Amino acid sequence: MKYWQVKAGFYGQAQFYFQSLFDVILMYYNNLELELKKFNIAIWVVNTFTSKFAWCPGVGWNVQSIDLNLTIRQSFQQCYKTLILDFCNFFLPWTGEKASFFEKCERS
Repeated sequence: MKYWQVKAGFYGQAQFYFQSLFDVILMYYNNLELELKKFNIAIWVVNTFTSKFAWCPGVGWNVQSIDLNLTIRQSFQQCYKTLILDFCNFFLPWTGEKASFFEKCERS
């Protein structure tokens, strides 16, 4: 059987990367990364007409595997303060020359 065929299609590539950084100094750290790796997609439409004037439509697609990575890192600060430095003067760590709210902080 003889036939005539018309085929039209679309081809595309997609990828996406997003990063969010939230850092409150001496308190909280959060880093969010979202990555959609590059992938290909193809969509096509086929119309086939036979010699007996029959019409046969068709649709097809092809998509590569889609890899999505989501990474979240978060940490809190561990801060230290000397409460009593001298039993004769309890206010020395709070009001002395080198007084600070926290003496040492590091990420947990």
